[in-house]
Amino acid sequence: MSRFLRKRQAGQVLIIVALSFVAITGILVIGIDAGQLYLDRRQLQNAADAGALLGADKLQTLPVPDYTAPNQAAITTIVANLPRTSDPGTCAVSCPATTVPATGYLSIGAGYGIQLQVTTWDSYKVTVTHTHSYFLAGALGFAGSQTTAASARALSSTYPFALILLKNDSAGYSNLTENGTGTALTIGSVAGTTPGNGGVFSNESIDPGSVATIVFRDCGTDGDLFAYSEDAAGILNVPLQTTGYEGAVPVAGVCPHPAPGTYPRTASNQLPFPSYPEPPVLTDVSHTYNSAITCNAACTTYLCPGTYNSSVTISGLGILLPGVYRWTSGGLAVQGGGTVRTGSTAAGVDYPQRAGSTTDCASAIPGTPPSDPGVALEVSPANGNGKTNCAAHQLSLAGGATLSIVPSILFNNINIYVELAQPAPWQSVCSSNQEGSNVLVFSGGSNYSVAGTIYAPADNVALGGGGAGTGVGQMVCWTLTVSGGGSAAETYNPAFLPYFRGLIQ
Repeated sequence: MSRFLRKRQAGQVLIIVALSFVAITGILVIGIDAGQLYLDRRQLQNAADAGALLGADKLQTLPVPDYTAPNQAAITTIVANLPRTSDPGTCAVSCPATTVPATGYLSIGAGYGIQLQVTTWDSYKVTVTHTHSYFLAGALGFAGSQTTAASARALSSTYPFALILLKNDSAGYSNLTENGTGTALTIGSVAGTTPGNGGVFSNESIDPGSVATIVFRDCGTDGDLFAYSEDAAGILNVPLQTTGYEGAVPVAGVCPHPAPGTYPRTASNQLPFPSYPEPPVLTDVSHTYNSAITCNAACTTYLCPGTYNSSVTISGLGILLPGVYRWTSGGLAVQGGGTVRTGSTAAGVDYPQRAGSTTDCASAIPGTPPSDPGVALEVSPANGNGKTNCAAHQLSLAGGATLSIVPSILFNNINIYVELAQPAPWQSVCSSNQEGSNVLVFSGGSNYSVAGTIYAPADNVALGGGGAGTGVGQMVCWTLTVSGGGSAAETYNPAFLPYFRGLIQ
């Protein structure tokens, strides 16, 4: 081989090595800078997700228009998730805007910016941006940085109230009414929950009348009364007939009231339906029952989950096995001192099956108590059988009857679920001046203990007749009437709300 040829080949090797170096460098740039960019975007998304979830969680302090809590919670958790950032203090004291900042992005240092938005009553959105500096790309003539962004929106469809009254189409209509001397509605909250949660929210008015009372059990911790369109009678009656008022700072254990005309509190917006999910049917234990069931005073019967196409009447003892009970016809009537309750988790009380008891079950009663005894009672309202106003199918207690049930997370912590009257629109189906259905009727000295949520968003619920009741969790209905000298109690407990908050974007 000639000396010239060898020199030529050596020159070609240098070119190949140089080109290979460029290629390797490019691969290195892609590997390092692209990898760093990916990690940066992942970090941004994690921070946005965390901020949106915490902000949505704090939306429960609404509808009082104070956005400091959700915005500050979002900022705190975003800063905790991003390096070299710090809280600018924008929302530490007051942050009333629904979008922070009003335009653009709020700087939290190290090239990071955030934007916080209360997009609707129940959703919270966070956008996080970062100007990412490349490690090698700038040295090769590429742009030295790139701005990346990540967003997340979270939903919090629960409200911080013991009673939610949704009727919204008759200005000044009293969604919560009481009548009859001695009638009392007691509002409480579970110890350890956020102070101020609980209480009552009405999309219209609240009026206890002049001979009944609304009592807040613990001064300063059990919520308040909010009304969107308070009528003249309610403005005068509520302050005079309400004790344990939360809205003022307690003095020596006494909660003073404002003068008539300033209470209940005015709500800035009406609440829409919270749309809590329908309890899912567990198909492995659910059956269809077409015949009426009657259990007289001396009777003990086991009721089993499933679809009931006829009535169930209990004057003795009805024991509910865990699951969902849905009435498409008839309903559940507990009367004459009868009791319907969830089965005991103590061995030997209800399991194995009691001697001499009856059962409607299509399968055998378990020999040992279930670990989760929770039930959900569901009713589909309708007119018929000589009844109108969607009162043909009812869940009723009367004559000293008792209903005692506990929830299950399997059924979204819902104990009683009243469907909307069909066909839509439901407002035109139930022909009464209150519209809605009339499914839940507790009267005649009846007693109820419902540990979970009562969800009856289009039902005119009636509680009264000298009985006493406790609802732990929440009651959501169209209107509520407490009457007849009865005592009803609602204790707000966020542990038994039908939570389904989470990221939706």
